[in-house]
Amino acid sequence: MPSQDDLLLKEAFEQKPMTRATFLRRVLTWGANQLLASALTLLGVTVLMLQYDWRLCLAVSLVIPPLAAATGHFHKFGMKAYRELRAQSSRLTGAIAENIAGVRVAQAFAREQENLVRFQQLQGAYFDRFLAVARIFSRLTGGLAHRLAITGWLGG
Repeated sequence: MPSQDDLLLKEAFEQKPMTRATFLRRVLTWGANQLLASALTLLGVTVLMLQYDWRLCLAVSLVIPPLAAATGHFHKFGMKAYRELRAQSSRLTGAIAENIAGVRVAQAFAREQENLVRFQQLQGAYFDRFLAVARIFSRLTGGLAHRLAITGWLGG
């Protein structure tokens, strides 16, 4: 059965017209449902862990604040980096389309070398932004892996 997110994305990208207000209402409604379900799941798991072993619950709970901080950090810097990456990707795609459409004009005016240099500059900027995104993501996942390993060691 497809998830609510899958259905939302399918509906958003299909050809059916949907107003922005309808789309926003559905996102907010489903987001609230997901938040409530996640909070209840966390509460239930915490109660079960407390019943099982309070020390394990404490060890696992100590991971939550740094994980929340890392997620907030990733969201703050990661979203900005992803937006810059998408913008640079659009510039690169535009340059490719422009070069393909204007190949005869470029050849007629002997601008192949200038177009190549411009494309290499755009590609270099894209690569730099891609590396910035990869660095931010690796910091999150690397820190997460260490925290999970410590929790496993303490609990297991």
